Formats: sequence, structure tokens, C-alpha cells
Amino acid sequence: MSAISIIITTIRDNVITAASLEHCPVPYEVIISKKRGLGFARNWGARQANHDLLVFLDDDLWLKDEIWKEILSTRKGEFKMTFFEDFPITRVMVIRKQDFWSIGGFDESIQYTGEDRDFFARALLKPLHFVEIPIDLTIHAPHQRRSQNIHVAIRATAENVRFILKYTGMFPKTIFKVDFFDRLKNRKIRTLLLQTSLLYYYLIKSI
Repeated sequence: MSAISIIITTIRDNVITAASLEHCPVPYEVIISKKRGLGFARNWGARQANHDLLVFLDDDLWLKDEIWKEILSTRKGEFKMTFFEDFPITRVMVIRKQDFWSIGGFDESIQYTGEDRDFFARALLKPLHFVEIPIDLTIHAPHQRRSQNIHVAIRATAENVRFILKYTGMFPKTIFKVDFFDRLKNRKIRTLLLQTSLLYYYLIKSI
């Protein structure tokens, strides 16, 4: 098996995921992208990649050994992602380089949220064959997520609305979700109320 390129987008100095790569059964390079904006940061990492198989990972994961079989079996013409509550996420995403660039990579105008859903939608429209990676092959490191501030919440809501308006009605599978549950779970009521109000504001404004 050829070497692979592992791309981790982060703003941290300590990338938790790097510690769980030692069980990867093939040679690999690790590309750490700290560029601003999720879409641009992921594309920047892909541009630096020297190998054909691109593996995008969150920065705070522990990977179970069984995941490598899923990753390394990715074929040309398909892409693989993890799902959470019917929601495509780039906790783990795997794709061949030619397929990645055939749909233009990630949308670099997306800075805060939804770049994974947008990529998923455009990949299906290409069309590429989708294979789901079981999310239970990954574990989030505890207490590593950074909190969202109000500014990020506002921008993220606007990006969510743009996505909903762009793709509503195109897919039978639920890929539309505004990430409010974490706000409620963490008792960030002010942020939750603000995001909910903005969601309706942007939707009505766009009609």
C-alpha cells in the first residue's frame, strides 16, 4: 500500500490526534493546517499533500485500530465520511486526490461551519459514491473543544442558512442541521436564543 497524506486542521499547539497515528499500517505524512477559515485551511492542507489518498481528521481524536481498514480501502470514484445524527461531519473524511479536486475541494468562503455538509452535497452531485465510516471508530478526547463566542455563532448561523437555501429539496437524506444542541446541552442559553433568532431572520430575509 502506498503512503497516505493525513491533513489535520487546528488552531491548537497540541494536536491530540497525532498521538493515535502510530498504529497506521502504511507510511504517512502529517500536514497541520492552521490557516484561517475551515474551507481554506482544509484545501491548503490538500495542496501540500504528496500522496494520492487524502485523510482529513479532526484535531482532538483517538482513532481505534480498526479504522485503518476503512480508510485504506477507499477507491477511486468514492469518498468516505463519518456521520453524527444523520449529519455528515469531517471528523474523518477520506478521498482520492483526483476526486477531491474534481469537485473543487472545500468551499473556501465557508469559514466557521458547514464546509463538510457542502462538500458532501457537491460530491454526491458529481456524482461520487459515498461510504459511511462508523463514528464509533473514533473517540473525542475529553474536554478539548473550544467554546464558541457570539461573533462565531452569528457567522456560523449565516453560513448554515446559506447552505439550507442552496441545497433544500435535493437530497432524501437529512443533511440540514443547525448546531444548536451543543448550546442547549452546555447551557449557553444566550447563544442559543441568538442563533435561533438569527436563523429565522436570515431565512426570512432571503425569501
